[in-house]
Amino acid sequence: MSSVSGLFESMRETSLKVTKEKLGNCQVALTIQVGEERIEQALRESARRLSRQIHIPGFRRGKIPYHVLVEKFGRETLLGAILDELVQDVYKEALEEADIQPIAEASLQDIQMEPLTIKVVVPVAPVVDLGDYRQIRLDFPAVEIDEADVEEALERIRRENAQMRPVSRNAQLGDLAILDIQGTSDGKVIMSCTEKSLFLLANSPYPFPGFNEKLVGLEIGGEREFTLTLPNDFPNPDLAGKEVHFKVHLRDLKERVLPDVDDDLARTVGNYETIEELKEELRKDLEAQAEKEAEETFASKVLDAVLQKARIEFPPRLLESEIDEIIKEREGRLQREDLSLSDYLAMRGQSEEEYREEIRPLAENRLRRALLLSKVVELEGLKVSPEEMESQGVPLPEEALLARKALRRLVAIAKGEVEEA
Repeated sequence: MSSVSGLFESMRETSLKVTKEKLGNCQVALTIQVGEERIEQALRESARRLSRQIHIPGFRRGKIPYHVLVEKFGRETLLGAILDELVQDVYKEALEEADIQPIAEASLQDIQMEPLTIKVVVPVAPVVDLGDYRQIRLDFPAVEIDEADVEEALERIRRENAQMRPVSRNAQLGDLAILDIQGTSDGKVIMSCTEKSLFLLANSPYPFPGFNEKLVGLEIGGEREFTLTLPNDFPNPDLAGKEVHFKVHLRDLKERVLPDVDDDLARTVGNYETIEELKEELRKDLEAQAEKEAEETFASKVLDAVLQKARIEFPPRLLESEIDEIIKEREGRLQREDLSLSDYLAMRGQSEEEYREEIRPLAENRLRRALLLSKVVELEGLKVSPEEMESQGVPLPEEALLARKALRRLVAIAKGEVEEA
C-alpha cells in the first residue's frame, strides 16, 4: 500500500508545478502549471464522456477511439469541455502541496493554455496581534443623577398626561392646530390637505422648516399666505433650495394643559401614593439607565483602546462579505417597511456600488471589532456553557455570546478587575 501511495504522490509532483507568493492583506498568489501527462489524462476523460454522448458512423456509442475524437474536435475543444473540473481538481491539490488553508473562495486571475498555467489569489486566515492588551486601564466615569434630571423626567410625564383644551385666542407655539393647507412650487401642488392636526412646535422640520412659526398669531377661522425657501439639504431633492408658496386656513385651535405636580399625578401614572414616591422611582430608573449607558460607552472606549494597540490584517474578501451582510440586514429592515433595496437606493439617488462604498467604513470597523473579540476569546480561553445558551431569553448564536463575554472580559481588564495571567 505504501508503495502505491508513494507512486501516486510522485505522479502528482510531476503533474503539477506549484509556486506561491505571499501578498499583502492575508493573501497568497498561487501559480499552478499543469504537466502534459495530467492534461493528457484530462483529455482522455473528456473524450470518454463525449464518446457516450455523440454518434459517429462506423463506431458504437461509447466506443469511439480517442484519436478519432481528437482529429474530429481537436485538443482545445476536448480540454475546454473539462477545463472547469480540471482547474478545481488541480487547485485543491495545489493547496495541499503548498500547505495553504483558504478561508474563502479564491479569485481566478489568469489561465494560459500553452502550457496550461493557472494563477489564483487565495484568501488566508486574518492576522490579529493584540499586543499588551492586558495592560490597558481606563477610569470608569462616575454616574450622578441630580434633581434637574428628575424634574425633567417628571416634566415628560406631565406632557404625556396632558389634556387638550379648546381656546378662543390666536395661535401660539405649542398649540394643536386644525388646518387646511395648500402648498405649491413652480406652479405644481406639492401639499394639499384638509383638517390636518399639527402641533405647532418651534424649530420643527415638519411639515417644512419654518412653517409652524409662520402661523403664530393667526386667528381661528382666518387665512394666511406666505412663502418659504427650503434648505439646500432638504430630504426631497426635487424641492431642495426651492420656494414654496402656502395658503393656510386655521379651522380650530387647542392648547395643551399640563396636570399639576401632585399626588393625583402620581396615582394617575402608576401605583404610587405620593408624588415623592414617584420621584424616587424616577430617580432609580434614571440611575439604572445612566449606569447602563455609562457601561456601554465605557465598553466602546475600551474596545477602541485595544483596537489602537492591535495589528489586524484580513483579506479583502472578508470585508466584501461584511458589506454583503450589512446590505442583507438593511434589506430585512426595509422589507418590514414594505420597501425593497432598489426602492431605497432610488429614493437616495444612489447605485448599489455607491451604497457599498458608503458603508465600507462601517463594515471595516465591524469586521475589525469582530476579529479582535474572536482573538480575545482564544487568548482568554472563553467558553459558553449549555446552561448559558439556554438562559438567553432570545436564542443567540454561540459566536454572539462569546463576543459578549470577550467584551466583558476587556472591560474587567480595563477596570483592573482581572488578575495578570
